[in-house]
Amino acid sequence: MKPDKRHYDEPMNYRCGERNPAAKLTESQVVEIKRLLARGAGYRFLAERYGVHRVTIGAIARGELWRHVPDPPHPQRLRAGRR
Repeated sequence: MKPDKRHYDEPMNYRCGERNPAAKLTESQVVEIKRLLARGAGYRFLAERYGVHRVTIGAIARGELWRHVPDPPHPQRLRAGRR
């Protein structure tokens, strides 16, 4: 059986982020999620807070979803002990 060529010939015109009518998060929420992840918040806590599945939070953390939203700057962590 031949593969359906339409999937290869048509350009990928899809709506990303808030422009997707099925989106459950806004860009500002994703920025906040990324900021909280950088500070050490857990997936389950964030998922319950924003009404999405923890797998969605993990995909945001790995950059698989909402990759067009920039990551927050990494907070500088102070080293304890040696200088």
